[in-house]
Order: sequence, then C-alpha cells, then structure tokens
Amino acid sequence: IDADIYGPSMPTMFDVVGQRPTMVEVNGKSLIEPVVNYNVKLLSIGFFTDQENAVVWRGPMASKALTQMITEANWGKLDYLIIDMPPGTGDVQIGLSQDIKPNGAVIVSTPQDLALADARKGEEMFRKVNIPILGIVENMASFSCPDCDSVHYIFGKNGARDEAKKMKIPY
Repeated sequence: IDADIYGPSMPTMFDVVGQRPTMVEVNGKSLIEPVVNYNVKLLSIGFFTDQENAVVWRGPMASKALTQMITEANWGKLDYLIIDMPPGTGDVQIGLSQDIKPNGAVIVSTPQDLALADARKGEEMFRKVNIPILGIVENMASFSCPDCDSVHYIFGKNGARDEAKKMKIPY
C-alpha cells in the first residue's frame, strides 16, 4: 500500500500509471480489487487521482482514504502487507501506528544528515507507539558511473549504517 497520500509514487514505480482498481463482490460485500503487477498487489491514492493534480486533503480525509485501502480491499491471502509510508511523523503515520498496529517497521533513509534527522524522528515515533523497528536501510548510497567505472558517494557514505549503530537496530 502506498500510504503517501500527497505524493503517491507506486503507480510510477510499478509501471501501472493510468490503471484503476475495480470493484468486486466478495461474500456479499463490495471491495476494491488491487492492481497487480510483478506479482504484487498494489493500492495507492495515485490510482484514484490524476497524476498531474495535487491531493489537497486535511489529515482526517487522508487517514480515511488509507483505512479504506487497507480494510475495504480484496487482499485475499497475503504473506505480508507492506505499507510504504511518507517521510515524517504526521497524521498518516500516527494513525497507522495506532489503528493497525503493524508487526514492525523498516526505516529507509539516504545517507545525508538531513534525511537521517527524519529517520531519527521516525525511530522515536515507532518506539513511542510500541512498534518494533526491524532495521534501517540506506537508499541511494552511491552512484556507479557508467563512463569511468568509479563509485561516487553523492549523499555521503555510511550515514544509515552509523545511525543504525547509534539506534541499536539492525542495518
């Protein structure tokens, strides 16, 4: 589930821009049928809105839309339900943490100080709402230059690894 209501990216990342979920009847109840690509079931507010238009909703509307994507969808049998949350510690994150009570959280950060500051806030929020932190992943750690075969650490090096040590969580 793409929980970034204001900046949904899943339709683009999964190459399904323009697709729309359908409605299906399951046990007498009308449910949203997730879009499927790469053998992954997906729901995102980006399937219900125009990619070019901003979603201008207050927190309660965003939280309600997210709750509907979770509880009113035909997920069937799942191995895992992964919720990609936006950065920060706002209404969406707090609501999900309290209402759904996930089994765990993985924090994803780029290695620079500014992104790591957000990672620390996320870590603190998950601890306060008693959600175990499974680990931290460093994204966009380096760029491999195809012309010169060298690796460049544009955003710094080992920031998330070092932060994981400070947080005492797996990297």
